[in-house]
Amino acid sequence: MPSLIEAFGVVFLEAMAMGLPVVATDVGGIPELIHHESNGLLVSPGDVQGVAESVVRYFKDVELRCRIREAGFETARRYTVERMMECTYAIYQKVLNDKSSTTCR
Repeated sequence: MPSLIEAFGVVFLEAMAMGLPVVATDVGGIPELIHHESNGLLVSPGDVQGVAESVVRYFKDVELRCRIREAGFETARRYTVERMMECTYAIYQKVLNDKSSTTCR
C-alpha cells in the first residue's frame, strides 16, 4: 500500500491474516509492524518503481514469498481481538495495582 501517511495500517494485518505478502511504504507506524524482508517489503514514500519491483520480486522469488507469507501469519496472530483484549486488560491491571500500592499524604 503506497501510503504517504499511516498511523498503523490495519489493512496490512488483514492482508497478512489472509496469507498475502505485503508491500508498504516506510512511513508512520508501518515500520513498527512490517520489518523489511522479514514479514513484508518496505519502500520509500513516493517510490512507484520500488513498489512495482517489490511486487515483481514476490512473483519471481517463491522462497521469499513463502517465508514472508508465514511471517505475516505469525504477525497477524499477535494482533487478534482476543490478544488485544488480553493486553489491554493487563495494562489496566498494572495501573490499578500500581495505584493501589501508593498512598496519599
